[in-house]
Amino acid sequence: MTGGEITLAIISALLGGGGIGAVIVNAIANRKKTKAEGEKIAAECMAILGETYEKRMAAMLSSIERLDKQVEELKDEKRISEDTIDTLKRENAELKLQVEEYAADVDKLTKAVKSRDKRITELEKQVAEIPALERHIAELSARLDSLNGDSDGPSA
Repeated sequence: MTGGEITLAIISALLGGGGIGAVIVNAIANRKKTKAEGEKIAAECMAILGETYEKRMAAMLSSIERLDKQVEELKDEKRISEDTIDTLKRENAELKLQVEEYAADVDKLTKAVKSRDKRITELEKQVAEIPALERHIAELSARLDSLNGDSDGPSA
């Protein structure tokens, strides 16, 4: 018998050889085996964790690449939008200048139309006086004719 077996025999005798003693003796005897199994389980867990992290990392890298691509596309869209905004601002400024020029032209034309309207009103008044003037000329011509007729009468 070896020293370990003697120790086991003594411990078994002291504990009375009952169920608790057997459990303790088995635990002590299987200590190396249990430790090896624990190390094996820990190594398997580490392998599973490593695989899981590798998969997660690959998924995250893929997601990062996709998001980087989206960011670049959005930056391009933003540059295009900013260029469009700048172009529209320039066009708007040009159109405002045109509107100001047209407004000045409209003012000039409005003044010219008002001046013409005033002249037309004056001419309409003068045209309205023409029939009265024609009647007056006719009366004066009749008087002149009657005066001329009186002076032609005695000489005949």
